[in-house]
Amino acid sequence: MKDLKKIKILLVEDSESDIALIQEFLEEEHDIVFELEITSTLEDAKQWLYDNIESYPNMILLDLNLKDSTSLNTFYEVKDTLEKQVPIVIFTTVSEREMGLEAIQNGAADYLFKFGMEAQTLIHAILKTIARDQLFANLDRLKGEHV
Repeated sequence: MKDLKKIKILLVEDSESDIALIQEFLEEEHDIVFELEITSTLEDAKQWLYDNIESYPNMILLDLNLKDSTSLNTFYEVKDTLEKQVPIVIFTTVSEREMGLEAIQNGAADYLFKFGMEAQTLIHAILKTIARDQLFANLDRLKGEHV
């Protein structure tokens, strides 16, 4: 990846224990600095994206079930708020696998099972998502050069 030493992530999560676990997982990776911005509601996430339009994150980690929004509505609301393409990885439970697949069919980069997640699984998903996003950006740029 393009010498990516710092990855900015917007984490939309309302569980303090899950936030602490994700922070712990990201701290295990020593080659990359993860800059984590955290919001706990859909409305806060939308406001953060609006306020930071010039410095969007490299990606968004999104819990679908928040205090003020549940299910795929959370994903669609965040996606519709974005002014430019930002990959979104959603957290689901095993019982919500179909919801994760539907989100991917509608533009999510990936989904992860929230419970039982390990540090390397999360970091792998983040790096894979960033690499794929960079690939698509390069392809779009090349298409534009050849038009």
